[in-house]
Amino acid sequence: MTAATASRRTFLQLAGTGLALSASGLATAPAVAAAPAPAGPVLLNFNQCPYGPAPAAQAAARDIVAGSGRYRFALAGELRDLFAVQAGLGKEQVRLRTASWSMCSATARRSVRRWRHAAW
Repeated sequence: MTAATASRRTFLQLAGTGLALSASGLATAPAVAAAPAPAGPVLLNFNQCPYGPAPAAQAAARDIVAGSGRYRFALAGELRDLFAVQAGLGKEQVRLRTASWSMCSATARRSVRRWRHAAW
């Protein structure tokens, strides 16, 4: 996987495959002793946690693998409704998109049309 093809979707597909294989017992590579941890401080970035995922997060990741690879459209409506309630908005005021580009582009086009006469 090159930097150009790396994406969250690819990462999650690989992670889901790894979880499924490890849970099924198909990954039968012989165990290798871990290398000793290097001395010195642990440098964290990108919101990393030195303790790894919480047990509840590990369980949630294992449980969701069974439904992976499916388009769960009903969850989109539930997410929209939950977000609308939490934000104090009407359901019709919230739109879900697969990426931010389409919404940002539409907002920019609408703004340019509205303020076309303004000098930049």
